[in-house]
Amino acid sequence: MTYPKPALVLLTDGELARLAEWAGDPSAGPLAVRARIVLACAAGPPGRPVGRPVSSVAAELGLSRDTVRKWRSRFLAMRLAGLRDAPRPGAPGTITDEQVAGVIARLLLEAPPAGQTALFNSWEDAVECSKCGGRMVRTGSCYTCRDCGQNTGCS
Repeated sequence: MTYPKPALVLLTDGELARLAEWAGDPSAGPLAVRARIVLACAAGPPGRPVGRPVSSVAAELGLSRDTVRKWRSRFLAMRLAGLRDAPRPGAPGTITDEQVAGVIARLLLEAPPAGQTALFNSWEDAVECSKCGGRMVRTGSCYTCRDCGQNTGCS
């Protein structure tokens, strides 16, 4: 069975500059990987863009072919905007960024209430491990024992 040839990834000078900037930025995270995918898909001899097969791009970058196909097609459909994270499903947040920043600032700048020096009034107030009797520390939405690793049943 013969499949149609995929469309070439042709970049404008502005897109090439932006993708190169994202690809070289270690703080860009997933956006840097997506930029490298598009740049690799568009690579070809100077003046004669021929593109590259998805399988060779995937092998070069250590990614799956499906990942390369996904970001290549999203770029072709939406250009640079297609490489950004899509909005997440679910209800919008109820706490604003300003509220979060205020709480963090208060925790860092204000002195704790009288008699309280840490997260607990004393080490004895910490949750006790049911397995070994050690003290548990908060890890996300649950507690984990520092001695044996037992947790409080997080999902």
